[in-house]
Amino acid sequence: MPVFTTAFQKTSFQNDAFQIANAVPTPPTGGGSAMAINGTLPPLYSTAAAVTPSDTVGNAFLGFLVTVAGNVVIRAHDSAIDATIPCAAGVIYPIWTTFIRNTNTTATGIIGFN
Repeated sequence: MPVFTTAFQKTSFQNDAFQIANAVPTPPTGGGSAMAINGTLPPLYSTAAAVTPSDTVGNAFLGFLVTVAGNVVIRAHDSAIDATIPCAAGVIYPIWTTFIRNTNTTATGIIGFN
């Protein structure tokens, strides 16, 4: 169970709600923690690559974004059918894909993340 600390010392009952609301998890010592000292999580993705949509060549990613809005046709991991995702520019879509299809994909500037 993580230990919660704040920069303030508890001085009265009135401070309890403030302290709980502003608590920052302190990671356990000895490694193995997914949380940094300042309470932020590590990045979800470690690589990014430009995507060339293809109907025949798989392009597996854990997420993607588009730089120009439009539809992206994907085959999600463990899915038997394609899905059309209407995408806004600059939004990361955390969808595990096995294909980003060329046919009917209208968005451009697709970047895949792993």
